[in-house]
Amino acid sequence: MTTLHWLLFAFRNFAIGRPFAKAVATRLSIPYPSDRSLTGPSNVLQVDITVPRKWKVRAGQYVFVSIPKLGILVGLRGHPFMISWWDWSQKGLTISLLVKSRTGFTGQLDRYTNTELLAFIDGPYGIQHKFGEYGTVIMFATGIGIAGHIPYIKDLISGYNNCQVRTRRILLVWQINNESESRRRKPILFASNHLLGQEQWVKSWMDDLLDSDTGYVRMRHPTLPAF
Repeated sequence: MTTLHWLLFAFRNFAIGRPFAKAVATRLSIPYPSDRSLTGPSNVLQVDITVPRKWKVRAGQYVFVSIPKLGILVGLRGHPFMISWWDWSQKGLTISLLVKSRTGFTGQLDRYTNTELLAFIDGPYGIQHKFGEYGTVIMFATGIGIAGHIPYIKDLISGYNNCQVRTRRILLVWQINNESESRRRKPILFASNHLLGQEQWVKSWMDDLLDSDTGYVRMRHPTLPAF
């Protein structure tokens, strides 16, 4: 890191009178077709990080996240994740990441779900694309790629409510892969119900977006199964 980079890193993570960033990973669930009250495990995590310093989050931004608890070789090295959601509360700014559990950093993080962990963030980085100049915006996403689209929808609806964009119609086409690790472990999950399960990744955010659409932007989000 350069000297300027270290200074920005320190500024983002250290604030007098405020605690360090805290990260909490929650494993998202998928419903069983036979009983909607039961859920099966998913390999997707929602990671909520409350940061010590606020900034104006923009669609398209990403951060590098380090969590020392995950180990010296894995946890201390920064790992890039797209910011999928953000909220303001009395605690300050909380950013949310949609993370697919695999190996290494994400695999270790999966072992500490629902546990508050000390975290450090580097960023934000990224270039925002200006979609508000278009009356109709069509978005295509595949699987976990939906994480990068939600912020743009949030920005467009907010911009419309504040008369800052021209967008009046948003079409989101989300292609979902039926064959996932969760389905292979539990064959009882049929394709149609598994689609509903993967929609749970962003359901609460989509509900919030529809509720915030006071200007009635025409938003559709059909899901297309991939066979």
